[in-house]
Amino acid sequence: MSLSLRVLAIGGILYMTCAALSAEEPTPSVAAQLQAQSDRNAAARVAALDDYIKRIGMVKAWYVGQIDTMLKDSTSRGDLEGVLAAKNEKERTDRPLTPEERRGLPAAFSALRARYDQAIAQLAANQKTAEVASLRQYLGALEILQKNLTQKGDLDGGLMVKNARTVVAEQLASIETAGSPPASGTMPESLAAGSPAATPVTGVLASVPSKAGPSSGRESNLLGARKFLVKMRIDGIDRILFRDGKLWVEHMGFNKPDSFSVNGAPWEPVWNGDTTEPFVDFHPSLAPANPANVTFSKVAGRSGAKFISQDSAKKGAATIFIHDQPNGAGIYEFELSW
Repeated sequence: MSLSLRVLAIGGILYMTCAALSAEEPTPSVAAQLQAQSDRNAAARVAALDDYIKRIGMVKAWYVGQIDTMLKDSTSRGDLEGVLAAKNEKERTDRPLTPEERRGLPAAFSALRARYDQAIAQLAANQKTAEVASLRQYLGALEILQKNLTQKGDLDGGLMVKNARTVVAEQLASIETAGSPPASGTMPESLAAGSPAATPVTGVLASVPSKAGPSSGRESNLLGARKFLVKMRIDGIDRILFRDGKLWVEHMGFNKPDSFSVNGAPWEPVWNGDTTEPFVDFHPSLAPANPANVTFSKVAGRSGAKFISQDSAKKGAATIFIHDQPNGAGIYEFELSW
């Protein structure tokens, strides 16, 4: 074979090899694909939650404005009972009325409160519909992924996705079978928790078997603690965030939380508006945490919680949503570990 033919042949082989290599793009691991699906669903649900809270705020602002108008009118007329009724109602816009309180409302306030409760209930129903649709879409995407893995002969990967589908299906079933939203000035627990009695999970991966083993105790002792316990009293809606060794709270609605402790030691946070100064004085000190490995477990609390291991809206912080649903405040305790 002449030199020119050899060069052409080698060139052709190199061309075909490069083409083949370029066509074989690396496939993300099953865990990575599951995490991507989980993150997309979590981002959509967080966006819906934020929109819902804004709309609740708009309805409440309208109601308070109506009460202020009636208060002003009663004051100008010297109507003591009307003034007292307006003041009382203004103080309880963040909670449902007892049957006795509802019976005691003057006629004008009774009709106004009914409109307020109806608006809140409609927002809750809309949010529940959106939540169900989001989880159904999530299940559909996981079903397709499971089918593709099975067709490729990756049975271990298919089983991982099947376990993830089971977790999501349980969340969906608990939301669909939950009772009607409360017809009062409160938000349904399912918005913050994923379902009224949701088991906390790190996306869907908390119930998916991992091939990686746990860190050794020796490594944990050398680098620092790999978990901490937080306790607080909540009477509203709050975000608890952790990133880069810092813990802080963002208050989202109703009454601010209090009675904080971290690993059993009292914490008296300084509030800047609706956000606390970060807590960093952990004892024992913490080992560095990879945000992707942070997991959440609720120890105590009467309402559910929703956890996002890497919240893109919060620069990758581990984020916990808690909405205390029943009347009054409730004590919540939870653990973050990695």
